[in-house]
Amino acid sequence: MIAFLFLHIDSRQYWSTAWRALEWNDVAQGLMKPFVFAFAIALIGCFYGLRTTGGTQGVGRATTRPW
Repeated sequence: MIAFLFLHIDSRQYWSTAWRALEWNDVAQGLMKPFVFAFAIALIGCFYGLRTTGGTQGVGRATTRPW
C-alpha cells in the first residue's frame, strides 16, 4: 500500500526489487545478532547473580546497584 501511494509502483514490483536487493550476509547477521546478545546478557546476569551474597536483601541490592 505504501509503495503504491508514495512510490507509484505495484506490490509485485516492490517485492521483486526487495528480494533482489536482499543479501545472505544481511540475513545471517539478522539471525545471529539476537542470539549473541541474548547469550551475552544471560552470561553477565548469571555471573553477577551467582556472586550475590546476603540472601534476599542481597539480591535486591544487586539488582538495583548502579554501575
